[in-house]
Amino acid sequence: MVEEKITFWYLFFSHHPYSELDRTLELNLFNKKVYLCARCTGQYLALFLFMLFQAKIDYSSIPFEIISILPLFATLDWLTQTLEIRRSNNYLRVITGGLFGVWLGIILCSIINFNFNLLIKLSIQSLIYFIIVLSILFFKRDKLNKYLKTYEKFIQKYEQQRYYEDLST
Repeated sequence: MVEEKITFWYLFFSHHPYSELDRTLELNLFNKKVYLCARCTGQYLALFLFMLFQAKIDYSSIPFEIISILPLFATLDWLTQTLEIRRSNNYLRVITGGLFGVWLGIILCSIINFNFNLLIKLSIQSLIYFIIVLSILFFKRDKLNKYLKTYEKFIQKYEQQRYYEDLST
């Protein structure tokens, strides 16, 4: 069972309410349970590996069509789960997060290598994705509100906890 006290580090690494722990990876570190957001774990691991090997990767030879769909998988996985169309799982979250991490790595390499042509294309593509997702969420805001309510309550609990801790010091 998860401890009731919400810590900053729990929020930082998991950022999911206790009721959503199925969206996290559970690790035992020094006899303490640590929960990592599954999608973020895939994302940061892929980003780290991409940046580690970026000198050996000729990302500029990857067709833009391929690069442009990399963030789409994580977006669709999150969106279809948020809208309650289907239930995702951690394998999908890690994989789609990994693809998103590769996309972020390509963006970082574009900045580092002054590849402004690709950066402009990716910025336009991101704006289009963002507008589409916002439009969908606008029309399905009842589902979004339901999804966010759990997180809002969790954050409120954390803030109350911190408030009472501050009072006691």
